[in-house]
Amino acid sequence: MAVTVTGTTGTFQSGNSAVIGGTGFGTREDNGGEKNYLPRLWDDFEDGLLDNWTFRVDGTSWEINTSQARTNSTYCAHKKNEGTLDAMQIRPSSQSFYYTSFWMYLASDVNRLNNNKYFRAGSTDSNANLVWNSNSNNDDIQMTVEFAVGDTQVDVRSQKIDDLKGSWNFVEIMWGLPVLESSNDFAQVTVNGYLSNFLPDSGGLWPPDETMTKSPYISLGTWFSTTYGIGSGFFYDDVYIDYTQARVMIGNASTWDTCSHFEMQIPTSWSATSIVIDVNRGSFESTDSVYLYIFDEDGAYNSVGYLVNSVVVPVVSNLLCEGESEPSEVTDITPEFSAYITKGTNNVSKVEIQMSATDAFDGDLVYDSGSLDLDPVLTASGRTDDKSYGE
Repeated sequence: MAVTVTGTTGTFQSGNSAVIGGTGFGTREDNGGEKNYLPRLWDDFEDGLLDNWTFRVDGTSWEINTSQARTNSTYCAHKKNEGTLDAMQIRPSSQSFYYTSFWMYLASDVNRLNNNKYFRAGSTDSNANLVWNSNSNNDDIQMTVEFAVGDTQVDVRSQKIDDLKGSWNFVEIMWGLPVLESSNDFAQVTVNGYLSNFLPDSGGLWPPDETMTKSPYISLGTWFSTTYGIGSGFFYDDVYIDYTQARVMIGNASTWDTCSHFEMQIPTSWSATSIVIDVNRGSFESTDSVYLYIFDEDGAYNSVGYLVNSVVVPVVSNLLCEGESEPSEVTDITPEFSAYITKGTNNVSKVEIQMSATDAFDGDLVYDSGSLDLDPVLTASGRTDDKSYGE
């Protein structure tokens, strides 16, 4: 059955809960996330902590960072130019399929000639590892499969490392493992919706008895060579890890193929006809139009997005001073002002009065009241209460 979204309830603003109705959503399990989240891990680091993670060494090369945080975020995780082996990692359960997404920022001074492993998934009980990395052999990021008998390079590599430096980029990595000795393993990476690396479903990714199903781990900032170091380091945010392709995302365009900005949503309940999510607008502004995309467990999705409710900005009109729209003479040294406000999505509780010597407001302000509380709050379109000059 095709994935179809028929409606939503709730406001699509971060921190709210929303319900998505439709058909063909498929099924998924609760994979043991914190709170009541269905994915194995969701970490936006907004609690200012790294306590969802363990570290390969002691974690001293990692910190919570504020200076490089994404728009609308306060914190992100920062891998510093020290502790080459000190990966930040989790221990997922043994599965035949894994999906992860994260935002990554590579500092502008990261040297592309250095061997940097930005992501690695594998097993501590074998030598099987899937690595997304860059090194001096190429000017693009590559996927490498490491195991006891040697390394196998994924045959498609098309993401230049220099194109990722100095900006936040959305990365999705998914990979499947052999099940019951079949050869259905595969791996792929997309960056900002663009397929960067992949291994076709041809098998041979992991040799026999070298599967990731033995004491698996998933790590970020896994390793770097000390030849050049990593400059100001790697930054990560909004990390999502799961065991299924079933997921909910919002994008910035009405069709999936034309989207270039994505944000993960966090499901708390899932059925074939209804999904409940905690809304995450990420770096989308509250007034940006966003479109909803649902993926089922087989990767099928609605290629045409569903426009979800965005914030409607209130409109200010019919300004009055001393009760007149164009007062001819004002003798009161504390004149009163009011305006008619056509209410948007949210109630209006505050206003600000600004005055300029020019109609175009192209010079310094003559007066700025700062934020003033309305009494009563406007819960519908209407005129504000009077606010006095100098109030």
